[in-house]
Amino acid sequence: MKKGIIGIVNLFVVILLTSCSSESNTINAIDSYTGQPGFLKSAKFITNTGDVNSNHYYTYIGNKIDKKIIYNATNSAVLFTHVYEYQSDKISKMSILNSSSTNFVNSVQNFTYDEQNRVIEHLFTYPNAADENYKYIYNYDNIASNDIGVKTYNNSTSSGYILTKERIIRTNANDEVLSYRDALATIDNPTIVYQYDIKESPMKDIIGFSKNYTNFAPGEGKFSNVISQVNPNASAESITVAYEYNDANKPTKATYTNNDGVYLIVEFTYF
Repeated sequence: MKKGIIGIVNLFVVILLTSCSSESNTINAIDSYTGQPGFLKSAKFITNTGDVNSNHYYTYIGNKIDKKIIYNATNSAVLFTHVYEYQSDKISKMSILNSSSTNFVNSVQNFTYDEQNRVIEHLFTYPNAADENYKYIYNYDNIASNDIGVKTYNNSTSSGYILTKERIIRTNANDEVLSYRDALATIDNPTIVYQYDIKESPMKDIIGFSKNYTNFAPGEGKFSNVISQVNPNASAESITVAYEYNDANKPTKATYTNNDGVYLIVEFTYF
């Protein structure tokens, strides 16, 4: 996994693995997923050639997400299962199980919060590749100016965690990421800038998603939806997202475009 500080950089990873399972069993499982009216039910990932890449399904317990289950293009096999755990109203842990290997734990993310319910550590661990472990440490000393310090530590099996990157996040009134820059850069020289629509994120009403600065996947933002990700120093790396919405102002379709044109379409459905 790349060590990018903002999770949206990782949103566009295409899942290529497949596994074997009974199609009827998976269909029955999909029918058993539950959520309150208006909650995100599924996200279908479609390539620029029109082929379905994978289908993501969500299931909830009350206002909390329980699992995200990722199926292959035909819904005949589960590829990965994301299992969420909570402490009160905060997501404390998210485990990714590789379902093609008898629920082998692929990775685990642990979240630690301070007394003001702000995330102060986001730890990524890989049970079978400890040298790939890394973590983000958040500092709120300059929160009055909407700046949050973030240090990235990569694990070394011989030396423990080593500081490898230090950046600053600037947030908006909704505590969503507006930009990030290297800690030594000037405030006018961000390395990534984000813009949002004025609609609602599919996960807006799900407990826990508003407390973290990592977007786990398309449609899983805090309050609204990212419409552009721009690198002022490298325009070829910029991304734009165009949405279609339902009557509740939540997206039903997102079209991702980069310098080469449309590369991903995501279609959303709701309970």
